[in-house]
Amino acid sequence: MRTFFSEPKTLREAIKPLVYLNWFLGLGIFRQPNHTAFMHFAMQLHTVIANTMRLIITYIGMDDALQKLDYGNMSPMSIMMYKTLMWISSCIVVSTPLLVWIRKKSCRGCLQEMTALEDLFQSTLGIENNYKKLHTRINVRSIIGVLIGSIVSISDQAMNPDRFQGPLNIWDFCIFAAVHQQILIIILLDLIFCVSIECVREKFRSLNDNLLKLARQTATLSSNESLSIAVRVNVNTTPRNGRERKPLQSMTTKQYYFLRKIRKAHWELCKLAKQINDTFGLQNLMFMGISFVMITGLLYTIYSAYTWHNSTRCKTFEITTATVWVAVFTSHIWMICHLCCSTSNEAQRTREILCEFSTANINDAELQTEVDKFAVQTSQNPVKFDACGFFYMDYAFVQSVIGSITTYLVILIQMSGRS
Repeated sequence: MRTFFSEPKTLREAIKPLVYLNWFLGLGIFRQPNHTAFMHFAMQLHTVIANTMRLIITYIGMDDALQKLDYGNMSPMSIMMYKTLMWISSCIVVSTPLLVWIRKKSCRGCLQEMTALEDLFQSTLGIENNYKKLHTRINVRSIIGVLIGSIVSISDQAMNPDRFQGPLNIWDFCIFAAVHQQILIIILLDLIFCVSIECVREKFRSLNDNLLKLARQTATLSSNESLSIAVRVNVNTTPRNGRERKPLQSMTTKQYYFLRKIRKAHWELCKLAKQINDTFGLQNLMFMGISFVMITGLLYTIYSAYTWHNSTRCKTFEITTATVWVAVFTSHIWMICHLCCSTSNEAQRTREILCEFSTANINDAELQTEVDKFAVQTSQNPVKFDACGFFYMDYAFVQSVIGSITTYLVILIQMSGRS
């Protein structure tokens, strides 16, 4: 309990709840500096046991559901989608350990880069790190993920309460686990990606706030000539061309060096964003594809259940359950695309803030050169997130998903009407 609710002082302490949740579900471990060799071996052993048990439960649940389970008066489309959910869940269970193992080294590199940036922002730029906010956000989203899994499980049981007779036994538990464990896996893996993206977005926002203050300060100094020349200092630096540098105003000199620090930090953030995108690209491609297919099939299931000549009670259960699953997969697409798009927009805002310098009459040539370099850097290194290069995850992708699902639904409904 202390791990989840104590106030963190470092980035590693802030993400400890996420690390332990990954370890508990067998989705990888991040070795802490204070871990002994025996403790690390015990955690690896637990990971192997957890994945083995999950595979066994999935196999038993699949065998029991596909061969022995009585689906009652469910419509044929609902039965097919229920089996599809089980097959997709099984594929996720099998592929997730391999996916986590492939990206293990990249995740460790991302964590090291994030830690280095935290130190850079605090020591060089003077930006304080709000670890408590990040820690609280991880705890809240973890609790919400567990609640979502519970709600979906309850609604799925309500789809056909007569399907399971008597108290819950081991076979019923395996069926439930085989269908619903994909929710926890997807939520947890998405949570890792979302936390990483949010950290990058907050750093871009902090940089932009400091850059905006600097731009307004430069504009104020340029508009008031008497204030800009009030204090002068001699800077004894000699450029490479051998010419002696002229004395600069103290305020302008500070702005020049501070802007150079911001440009360097912005470049490191862009590299970190690209590294995170490459690390989680395969995961996003797989989960986005699954969400698209399942939303299309579940919406058609709702249509089939409505037109199926069955009792009103069964229709209500089937439509309610399918709607809940649609909400889960839809929220997954929206959440990922919203975070990626907002982070890209925050990085894009840097270019807009640099235009503030153009309104100021900058008298210092080196400061103007630094602004120009920064503008070129932002234009040549845009921050975008894609799924292994197949598509960009932004609001345009959400629009294309809505259009594609609508098109496929119309085709499926027309084909079912002819048959």
